[in-house]
Amino acid sequence: MKKSILSALGLAVALAFAVPALGTGTANAAEVAKHVVHKKHHRHHSVAHKRHHASRHHARKHHRHHARRHHVHMAAKKV
Repeated sequence: MKKSILSALGLAVALAFAVPALGTGTANAAEVAKHVVHKKHHRHHSVAHKRHHASRHHARKHHRHHARRHHVHMAAKKV
């Protein structure tokens, strides 16, 4: 009898501490979900931004190679 009262009391104390934690967990879950959505959205823009710069980098390399290799530069003549 004594053990069952103690176990019931222990269960009540455990639930008393667990219930507020569960209540804050739902509010916290909304914050976490908001953070995850923002992170995914930000990553999408980051990838698109990097892809844009990567394509511009290739075009810039091609243009610079063309300018350096195929255009004749006038060298200064030594007197």
